[in-house]
Amino acid sequence: MSKDFHSQTDSPSKGLSTSLSQPAAGTSLFLGITVAAVVFLGGWWWSSGSGSPPVPSSTNPLPPTPPVIPIPKVELPQEYRVLADALAHQIVPSPEKWETLPGPAALAELHRQLDALRNLSSSDREIQSMVERTHIGLATFIKHFEEFQALPDPTSTNELMLDSFVSGFVSGLTGAPELLKGSFERTAASDSRAAAKRRVAIAMCKAEQYYNAIHLSLPSIAERFAAPATAAGNRFTVDVDDPWGVHAPQKWICIHNGGDDLRDCTLQVQLTGPQGPPRRVVHFIKHWPANTWMYSRYKVGFQLPDGTHVDSQTVSSIQSAEIRLLSPEYSTQFLYDYHGAGRDEDVKRFGSAIKIQGRYIPFQQGVLWNTQPGAELTLDGVEWLPPGKVTLTFRGNQRKKKAWIWDQSGWTKGESKTFTTPEDALKFVPQKIDVELSFPDTATVFTERLKVSK
Repeated sequence: MSKDFHSQTDSPSKGLSTSLSQPAAGTSLFLGITVAAVVFLGGWWWSSGSGSPPVPSSTNPLPPTPPVIPIPKVELPQEYRVLADALAHQIVPSPEKWETLPGPAALAELHRQLDALRNLSSSDREIQSMVERTHIGLATFIKHFEEFQALPDPTSTNELMLDSFVSGFVSGLTGAPELLKGSFERTAASDSRAAAKRRVAIAMCKAEQYYNAIHLSLPSIAERFAAPATAAGNRFTVDVDDPWGVHAPQKWICIHNGGDDLRDCTLQVQLTGPQGPPRRVVHFIKHWPANTWMYSRYKVGFQLPDGTHVDSQTVSSIQSAEIRLLSPEYSTQFLYDYHGAGRDEDVKRFGSAIKIQGRYIPFQQGVLWNTQPGAELTLDGVEWLPPGKVTLTFRGNQRKKKAWIWDQSGWTKGESKTFTTPEDALKFVPQKIDVELSFPDTATVFTERLKVSK
């Protein structure tokens, strides 16, 4: 992809964003729980089998064209809009509009939505059932959350983690999952205060799973009020920004509407990876202007101390995205294949800053054993590399060369790794060493040439 929404800062550095005054679509109240608690711890035409319309005959005139009977538009119930506003994951008209609320404002927003649900009543039994389940679940979550706030902090880092938790819960941001991991490591179970907070944090994560199930039911209601599905053709463009490996906690999904304005859109995104089940996320867009992009950021998820894996928004390595759009005006479904050229382009961009520093290790005679020739390499320029392979080609004079391949299980910035050749295999002193890094999920490779100092 050509756009970059992942950078060293929390906000994207570039993209095909559009400056719209439209408010953020969806509030992501429920899907943000996962990393939050974590932080603590062209057109289509129908034909009857023919690829093109029949050619009129000069002797047999065509029958008169039947009149087009318009399909009456079904109005989407207002109660559904209120539900979708509370349940759907945030989607915005530009990355800069991704919303983060401070702690007090976040809690106030939770209570506002609880009040809206309390006063909501629908004659549609399916909508009313979802309203009641959502109200009970949200009230339960707020109870756990306020209990979490009231508990004393076992460490000085908890205040920071709580702020990140609230932001993640309300806005659907990922926060900093490494804080949760570090928190659970720092706050041992022997500390009763930490244990109490752990129990409440895990309860909030369990609530996320419950809400995730509710929000996934939105399309089953929306399809009852949706227009008949038609082929999307070239109307929509999908762009995935999948951070290489799992060193970044969020991914961007971007969708461009190349057709007319759309309203009251329920948008289901299903992401598929190489392993594990697909992940589905539902958005709600009140107004999607013509020829504009919509952007959403998805969390990776992680495993809780009790063994529960909370990963409700995306897969670890995206291969495809299946999009289903339901609205009273227009409905469609289409597939975007990200694995291949799209992913290779992103990996090339993510890895463009890779720098390899290194030195040649000569043969050394030892008392008990000998040190075989090889190279010591240090990673720089990026924070982390996923597992992959390292190929070293030792080049001498007169076109002498010898190459070996090693597996590497992950590489962090500043870490040095030693690669030693087999005994008596390298029989010349190299002048240069070519380094090649390759990875299983992409055809992109990175190379570096090191000169051997004499």
